[in-house]
Amino acid sequence: MISELRPGFKFHQYQLLEQIGVGGQGIVWSAEDFRRNDIVAIKFNEIADSGQEQAEDKIFERQLEKLLNIQHANILPIYDSGLVNQVRYLVSPYIVGGSMFDRIRRTPLPLSDALRFSNEIASALDYLHDQGIIHRDVKSSNILLDLRNHTYLADFGLARSVSATTQAMHTGRGTRPMHRPNNTSC
Repeated sequence: MISELRPGFKFHQYQLLEQIGVGGQGIVWSAEDFRRNDIVAIKFNEIADSGQEQAEDKIFERQLEKLLNIQHANILPIYDSGLVNQVRYLVSPYIVGGSMFDRIRRTPLPLSDALRFSNEIASALDYLHDQGIIHRDVKSSNILLDLRNHTYLADFGLARSVSATTQAMHTGRGTRPMHRPNNTSC
């Protein structure tokens, strides 16, 4: 189905408008949502036939209910989700201000903005942890800004619920951790 995506493509109550992003975990399109009478963002992830990919998707599907119930001012809500022809989709509000990554590339952040943004994201992460959810891919491109410079933590494709078996290690998915040479001093 991902190869069939194009402007005007319709499924459920959505009509695709334009591709607005692509990454290691999927492709993002803007779309008109006829039920909400609004523009939304839809992230599509193809689920491979491998046993590992399907097992990870089943884990994500079990945790999706938690993600759908998250309500925090600095967390991008998920409106809808589903699976169509081995393609998972997640629907969220369309945030027109771009990402923190884009903002930082344009111009340095004033200290007051950096502190406010840090506080908002820390609040979002604190809330997630209280809900037993670890984001696992916090980075500037996963923090969205609206036109009023309000931050939204986004992209929960790698999020996991904390359990007795949760391991704090990198899985090889998402953004690789930064490695420093052994001879650096603090």
